[in-house]
Amino acid sequence: VTSEQGMANFDYLVLVDFQVTAGKDLSESQEQEIIEFPWVVFDVSSKQVVDEKQVFVRPTLHPTLTEECEKATGITERSLESSGTIDGAITEFNDYIYRSFTANNKNFCLVACGDYALKRWLRIEAKHKGLSLPSHFSSFIDLVAEYRRNYPKLPQPPHPPFSSLPTIAQSLDVSLDSRSKGGLIYCRSMAQIISRMFADGVDLASTTSVVAISADYNPLTDPMWAPGRSANRELSPPAAIRHSDADFVVKCRGLPYSASEQDLRVFFSGCRVVEVHLCMTLAGRPSGDAFVQLESNDDLQLALKRDREKLDKRYVEVFA
Repeated sequence: VTSEQGMANFDYLVLVDFQVTAGKDLSESQEQEIIEFPWVVFDVSSKQVVDEKQVFVRPTLHPTLTEECEKATGITERSLESSGTIDGAITEFNDYIYRSFTANNKNFCLVACGDYALKRWLRIEAKHKGLSLPSHFSSFIDLVAEYRRNYPKLPQPPHPPFSSLPTIAQSLDVSLDSRSKGGLIYCRSMAQIISRMFADGVDLASTTSVVAISADYNPLTDPMWAPGRSANRELSPPAAIRHSDADFVVKCRGLPYSASEQDLRVFFSGCRVVEVHLCMTLAGRPSGDAFVQLESNDDLQLALKRDREKLDKRYVEVFA
């Protein structure tokens, strides 16, 4: 479900981030619901934020917010009593997109911090509630992936991706508002980072690496979002690599679930591969992640150039 498209030139970037209901039982049952649906509009020509919107959403599957949720999001159950439901929020966003961009023949692309917002939370909730999503929700720029691609020598952010902004901001010397909570604040922070990336010559408006989500993609059957999987999605090197003197290790994500060690060695042909470790989910199924230990820094740099190359029919993300 992730692919590279041809060179795209966007007039606007629409930054989105969702706050969702929290609690172990909700995460395990894949019944988290969006309770804040904000967006920030970044004008590529002026390199400025030109608009923003914050829509609060009342959950319906589990209308009672947990204490954990209220503490994490800063949103209280009482504050959502007069809010509309997710279908109304999606409609409001769609209307905004049409009035602001489509009707004026302006090109735009959504930007998210990782794939949780648009591949997991939005799509799972839409599946549960029988909602259809228009095509503009089917492609986006992954800000975390773009940072990894363009700044491979800087400190790399942790997983899950929605905890990545502080690391990215610190590495790029961007000062964020750490006192406030919420999706809109997060979107504003993304805009600050994007502005810095443009200043560094990273042209996100002309990226060739737009994540595409296929029309038949079903998040409820994707092993990546299986119960217990997402909470343990952080890529950590296996003990054999972690306890060695291995400074030359790349991480791979988005592998075909059928990929073998030999497939990885062929994928990294030309690099001197010491060890390949394919990661598994808690259920014992391939996760689509892997670690590859290389012999030298030259091999590492060569391996990093394989980022977004195809293995079988999947584009593989490679990062250090």
